[in-house]
Amino acid sequence: MPVLGIGRDEDGPREDVPYGEGVKGGLGVAHAAAAAVHLDDEIVEHDILVLPRGDNMRVEALAVGEGAVAEEGGVVIETRRWELQFLRIIRGVLLAGDRVVAIHGTWKRRQCCYAAYITNASVVAGKLNVHLVAHSHDDVGWIKTVDDYYDTVKGILDSVLASLQENPDRKFVEVEQAFFSRWWNEQNSSVQGVVRRLVKSGQLEFANGGWCMHDEAATHYADMIDQTTLGHRFLKQEFDVVPRIGWQIDPFGHSAVQAYLLGTELGFDGLFFARIDYQDRLRRTRDKNLEFVWEGSNTLKSDKQLFTSVFLRHYNPPKGFDYEGSGGIIMQDDPSKGATNIGERVEAFVNAAKVYANATQTNHVMWTMGDDFKYYRSAEWYTEMDKLIHYVNKDGRVNALYSTPSIYLDAKHAADQVWNVTKNDFFPYADNKDSFWTGYYTSRPVLKGYVRALSGYLQAARQLEALTGKRDHPNTDNLWRALSVVQHHDGVSGTERQKVADDYARLLAIAASEAEKSMNLAASCLAAGVSPSDCLRKNVSSDAVQCPHLDISFCPSSENITSDKPLVVTAYNPLGWAREEYIQIPVSSNALIVTDATGKAVDSQLAPISDATKKLRKLHAELDIGVIPEDETLYSLVFKAVVPPLGFSSYLVKPSKPNENGSAGNSRVYEANITDSSTEYFWYTGEVGGQNSGAYIFRPADNNPTPVTSSVWLAVEGPLYKARRRQVSPWIYEEHRLYNGETHNELEITVGPIPLDDGVGKEVIVKVKANTTSNSKFYTDSNGRDFLERVRSKQVTQPVAGNYYPVNLGIYINDNQTDLSLLVDRASGASSINDGEVELMLHRRLMADDERGVSEALDEQVCIGSQECEGLTVRRMVYVNSGPVKEASRWRRLKGQRIYSPLQLFFSTPSGQNVPKQFSMVKSGYALPDNVALLTIQELEDKSILVRLAHLFEAGEDDTLSKPANVQLKQLFWHWEIQGVNELSLSTNQDKSSMKRRMEWKVAEKSEGGAKRGARIDQKSLLVELGPMEIRTLQLTVKPKNVVTLI
Repeated sequence: MPVLGIGRDEDGPREDVPYGEGVKGGLGVAHAAAAAVHLDDEIVEHDILVLPRGDNMRVEALAVGEGAVAEEGGVVIETRRWELQFLRIIRGVLLAGDRVVAIHGTWKRRQCCYAAYITNASVVAGKLNVHLVAHSHDDVGWIKTVDDYYDTVKGILDSVLASLQENPDRKFVEVEQAFFSRWWNEQNSSVQGVVRRLVKSGQLEFANGGWCMHDEAATHYADMIDQTTLGHRFLKQEFDVVPRIGWQIDPFGHSAVQAYLLGTELGFDGLFFARIDYQDRLRRTRDKNLEFVWEGSNTLKSDKQLFTSVFLRHYNPPKGFDYEGSGGIIMQDDPSKGATNIGERVEAFVNAAKVYANATQTNHVMWTMGDDFKYYRSAEWYTEMDKLIHYVNKDGRVNALYSTPSIYLDAKHAADQVWNVTKNDFFPYADNKDSFWTGYYTSRPVLKGYVRALSGYLQAARQLEALTGKRDHPNTDNLWRALSVVQHHDGVSGTERQKVADDYARLLAIAASEAEKSMNLAASCLAAGVSPSDCLRKNVSSDAVQCPHLDISFCPSSENITSDKPLVVTAYNPLGWAREEYIQIPVSSNALIVTDATGKAVDSQLAPISDATKKLRKLHAELDIGVIPEDETLYSLVFKAVVPPLGFSSYLVKPSKPNENGSAGNSRVYEANITDSSTEYFWYTGEVGGQNSGAYIFRPADNNPTPVTSSVWLAVEGPLYKARRRQVSPWIYEEHRLYNGETHNELEITVGPIPLDDGVGKEVIVKVKANTTSNSKFYTDSNGRDFLERVRSKQVTQPVAGNYYPVNLGIYINDNQTDLSLLVDRASGASSINDGEVELMLHRRLMADDERGVSEALDEQVCIGSQECEGLTVRRMVYVNSGPVKEASRWRRLKGQRIYSPLQLFFSTPSGQNVPKQFSMVKSGYALPDNVALLTIQELEDKSILVRLAHLFEAGEDDTLSKPANVQLKQLFWHWEIQGVNELSLSTNQDKSSMKRRMEWKVAEKSEGGAKRGARIDQKSLLVELGPMEIRTLQLTVKPKNVVTLI
């Protein structure tokens, strides 16, 4: 059968040269003695065309007719009609064993000319270099669920893989490892080998590298670290790759913590994003300041500066250059198809490049060639980019090249430019004068609360898992993955469709259930007095259970206490400090006594459960577990637990005898006349018409909110705490609690169902007032870490929405004497619209979509079976402290850790009357310093232990606690023999000692160096020093001691 070879020589293309004819510059020696076949305008049947797969030359010669078959290595790869419009062939010599494509069947000649697209351009000095960066932004849930989106992403990755193999000049940026790792695990070893080669060659570059592209407003820094670590460990294990680029292109505003903690501490050299306030973008564009050096930490200062690039437009290309159904104009360079437009497209390219060049410094600009879920048909993008690079560079006025963020960043650095410095953060974000994206700080508060609760829960579960040994199943890995998915910027942000929010909750619930089983096994083993090192080996039954619905006073284990069935309550403390804290559980008896492990009575108090709690309890018990609680008299039993660091204490609850000493004291409940409440409730009317208020955007129709008032209070008084309760409205209920020995108030607020029967969407707030002169200043946290000063602006077009900021830890105001601080249990929006008061948004239920892509109103509802649906009710905790300024930061930091890492309660039935003694993994008498938090204890794949220690205070925040702190690892982890310590990068993918030195940039404004960092760890003393705001990540090689410490 005749074989046609395609070759060329220096004088131009040749079409009828057989392989082996020694054509100068041709493809060289091929298979033996093939006769030349000349293609004319007639149909040629049953011949074979043999071509190697590769790059750099385009053939527009053939179209395979009906019935043709394409084969690769003898395997049929496609049948029926196959258009061979842009088949690429390799330069050089075809050698024995090279992969070839054999096409046999019916061909028809279309055009006997070849055009080589030269695409191997690199940076050219002295020219404007346009870096074409191919990418697809793949949301890990938004309009569709993460599983539904994966079907699309799988096609994208398959398509990109094929396109990258066709031409080694082509490149692609991959970001979300939740998708990529799933796709990777489905590939065979041959495909994985191809991908590894593409990664090694630089064609496939990983940016960010986290499990998702996390949100930066509604995320806690511990979760940001965790999800990034999950992705970075995958990339390190599979590819030995360490990402050096931050790629946060879609979050709706950007935090200071992102710059210095999730940037420089990861070893990143640069950060790229798209969304900044529209006015800021105009200013920066005018001043050529879209690229700058970001100094995100007021403590670490210039030591943690990061080069940052803001895109001139969104993360899509200039108009006319976006393809795959996005309206891009195709370059027509085939005369046989009619008039060509090469000149017009080149001119448009050059003009657009000049616009970009006028907005930034140096002769390098980046075009982000992609958009949401693009490259499913990657050939459309790459074909056009091939043409653009070829013809633009032939024109010569600018230089176009395939690039990546790393290549672009290196070029910027090599330019030796002096850059401006930017400090603080990029909140709030608005895309026009009426559209401030500050509503999503609060949207979907129940999901936000669930995420935050499970975040602390995961850390506690990991601790017990590490101590007693990690099982193949159940374990905490699935909760790690599920929480990492939901950190996505359309996840915990609350900006997804309702079905997607429901799916996130489903994923979290399934994973949390498995983690709960793991915790129960560990707790049961330790409570039984078994050495932690024997917990995996010994088959200790798990009789401990947890009550996930304690927040609505539903716990079957605690509601049926009898003399024959007393209750053991075990409290595990995940903090490195001892703590004394009040525990509250629902009970059905008003005659109970609480004793500790020694049998000594513990002070306790009983109070009737509120009507609001009963309603929630009934609704959600039926909704969540299908059980309708009996409508009986219920009480709340409160007692103080004293729990050692990283340990547990157990208490016995049993019926009391009449007049028995130590019995729980009953509360006095009476109606009180209270007129000086520090809390007031209001709602803003959500705008409908023009710019609607919606999931993303907070747009009040009136900047003066509508008050919701009630002066009817119930007072609850007892030996341990006092409370004030009131039904503020039929859908707002509050309870203030002040416990003995505490300086702050606990404020439990229940909001919902928010009524819509008046046709008005409502955004509900609480205002807390104090006698302070705050002078338009207030302070909010950055992802639960640093606090940033905010100055209320009167210049913004939306004076309320434009002055809202995200809070994850809290907000405060002060003057020289008095401080008012509010701490929260979940992400929220907050502000100080008037001096001397703080307002916190609690819940939102709206009538219309805000037209930012979700296409449905933010109207969360609860539906049970065939019953009529009602609006979602949220219960939240707010912690309010007013006192001297000098004591305020200490309270905020230490109470904030207790909120994030609450006591974890286990319930069981004792053997006889025996109660487990106290247990702690910490040496007796030792505890972490007050300014250090234990962020992570996690068993890794190789049985080593990952530990993160975090200094909690900023430089100058507290006279004492802002100083460096020391941690004694040997005493902290008393149950382990520590055989070695290796310090790692924050995301664990690099040894700290061998981390590549980050790029240094010339800056216009010199700033002082940051606070002192901790010294190198001595392997003998195992002393760890931490400077202000420092987080140290350690990998411990340990050997369990065969002991159990019951105190």
